[in-house]
Order: sequence, then structure tokens, then C-alpha cells
Amino acid sequence: MARIGLLLILSLFGTTASAQDVESADRHLVNERPNPSGEPTVITIGIFIFDIDEIDDVDQRFGIDMFMVASWRDPRLALPEDGRSRQVRAFPMDKIWTPRGLIVNDRGLSTQLPRVAGVDALGNVTFRQRFSG
Repeated sequence: MARIGLLLILSLFGTTASAQDVESADRHLVNERPNPSGEPTVITIGIFIFDIDEIDDVDQRFGIDMFMVASWRDPRLALPEDGRSRQVRAFPMDKIWTPRGLIVNDRGLSTQLPRVAGVDALGNVTFRQRFSG
């Protein structure tokens, strides 16, 4: 399990170092989901629990260490066909559209990784985050 965590951190560090900057003129990239008048944007989410380190029945609290992966496709971030490569670009999460999620019973989760999404040449977006609390 430690090997998986280390590989995920190393792959994220590699994409963070080359984070892309999106022009402020591209506000629609942040404010509108892909194809807003078309079909819904399909979002896939995976949650992996590393550890539940304490359970307090009286206060109804528990401590957790978990990893989340969310992915979706945003064609607006795709590269032109003649400029496509296998390289994954990195974008700060506040510069592109992201699904809005909420953990309803969050009582103090902290994020462990930078808020950066990897985007391939076709516009497939992957966001990875580790939470603890």
C-alpha cells in the first residue's frame, strides 16, 4: 500500500511541476461545464480508504486517511489534432471547470496534495487528492 501511495505522489509531483496557466479570458472554462446545453458531463469518482485510525462512538467521530480520483472529459482542453502527444498537462483546479463536490459530514478534513488536474491531449481530466482528518 505504501508503494501505491508513493507512486501516486510521484506521478502528481511530475505534473505539478509543469502546471499550465489558462488565460483569464477563458472564464467559461471555470464557470461553465463542458457542453452546457448538451448531454450531462459524466464524472467518475473512486475513493480508496487507506486507514480508519480512530473511532469515537460517543462523539460520533472517526479519523480517516483516504485517496480520491475523479475524472471527466472536457473537449475545450483538448489539443488540436496536429499538436497531440502522450504528455499529460497539468492545470490548477481554479483555472478549469471542476465538478462541485461536498462531503456533508466533514469535520476537519485536510488535503495532502496540490490542487492540480492532469489533462491528456484529448481533454480527459483526472484529479487526484488525498484527505486526512
